[in-house]
Amino acid sequence: DRFLADSQHGKDRMLQLMLLNQEIEMLEPILLNLTGDIRWVTSSHPSVRVAILRSTGKGLLALPIWLGGGAQYVPPQGAVSGLTFTVPLVPDGAEPWEISPVRVQSLQNQVRHTPEGIQITLPDFDLTAAVVFTSDNAPDGQIAQWQKHTRRVSRFAASWACDLAAEQLRKVVYVQGQLDGLAPPVAEAGLLIREAEKRLMGARRERAANNDEAAYFEAIRSLRPMRILMRAHWEKATKSLDYAAASPYAVSFYTLPRHWELARSLRGGQLGASALNDGDFETARPTDRRGVAVTSMPGWTVQNETLDEVVMEARVVPSAEAEETHPPLPFLTPNRYAPTSLGKRIDDPVPPRPTLGANVLRLKIGPKPVTLQKSEKPPPEPQALERVFLAVNSPPVRLPPGSWVRISGWVKLPGHIRATADGALFYDTTAGEAYAVRLTDKTEWKQFHLYRKVPASGEVRVRMALTGFGTAYFDDIRVEPIIGAEARRPAETTGLANGR
Repeated sequence: DRFLADSQHGKDRMLQLMLLNQEIEMLEPILLNLTGDIRWVTSSHPSVRVAILRSTGKGLLALPIWLGGGAQYVPPQGAVSGLTFTVPLVPDGAEPWEISPVRVQSLQNQVRHTPEGIQITLPDFDLTAAVVFTSDNAPDGQIAQWQKHTRRVSRFAASWACDLAAEQLRKVVYVQGQLDGLAPPVAEAGLLIREAEKRLMGARRERAANNDEAAYFEAIRSLRPMRILMRAHWEKATKSLDYAAASPYAVSFYTLPRHWELARSLRGGQLGASALNDGDFETARPTDRRGVAVTSMPGWTVQNETLDEVVMEARVVPSAEAEETHPPLPFLTPNRYAPTSLGKRIDDPVPPRPTLGANVLRLKIGPKPVTLQKSEKPPPEPQALERVFLAVNSPPVRLPPGSWVRISGWVKLPGHIRATADGALFYDTTAGEAYAVRLTDKTEWKQFHLYRKVPASGEVRVRMALTGFGTAYFDDIRVEPIIGAEARRPAETTGLANGR
């Protein structure tokens, strides 16, 4: 991939892949002999979940992974001291080992037997780890093979880890310089950078002394203060957004300078009238709760794909079906929650609510009905749908290429969307599905705003989709041009953004 070249600022990703490949090579005997389904268990930290993979004759692999909110954009520090988790149904005689490219470490002293299984404590967890339960400790067994592998590659792994930390530090310092004076400051930015430099210097000293294990782990620890700084900047940038991908430049720390430049340029513009026809779904004429087909509106289309036995439905239905009932607001007396009184709390503001017209869009997916014989039990509902995609596409909106638009819409989920990781999606074809709003939990009516640049084709479409069992409602879909914003490209000089 050419974007992994130094000229494209991808060296750190290349180094990370090199380290990852070493771990995969070590775990290959287990990964090639998996049996049964992957099981997920919780840990002592709410943001860390553990994948349990079982292998035929090779043991059991536990992969604790940091899955906290927003980690796919900018991960937090992600380090936990004394992380504990319980692995059920461990084979008799199997001992736990922590596997890394520089060390194969026994965790036998970190084990506690519980009624639920074997509880493991990792003294120092950092984003991910690999713990293997195996009884293959023969002189030429699996553990011996892992130890032989680490002796062969540890010096390379330590060198790559130091190079990775150095490259990451270089880029963080560069972007921090871009953000100074442009973004809200992070108070401890200087201290965090100095802490990263100190740990990187220690890692290099250990590497020079041929202490590969210490060099590797000290280089990994030097990344932590950098992640704290990057996460702090990202949280400030996304604080005013409905979700991180609402701005195309808020999905990465390295593009945050362009995000703040974009915010500054759009602040001087005004919203024009929505250029999307029938985004309120009022031209459809449903006569009852069954509604009418979406295709009754000019230019609107339906897309459905499935490999499972499901029933999919996209209809425009009366809005009464999706209305919400809220208790009346309490009468506010002059002395109730006075803002000047420090001893009394102030109620949270009432969230905005949509003004529903006569109709809304409803997407619905359910299991396909089956005919049962007398006393026959219905089959269980699938826990994961292989490929189910029901989408409604808006007609194209044509605007000047290079201009900016605000895309918005209201979404409601009356219940949890099951058997899917994506749930209900709301996105535009300009940025694509990767930048979609994804909702799986029950959600009252909520409005989302997306800021997008019109592509060279001058065409923008909006897509609403459902990928699992459940129902989703959409209403008041708009594509509003931003008039009067600066036409120049934000932050042309942000070189690191070009390699993302």
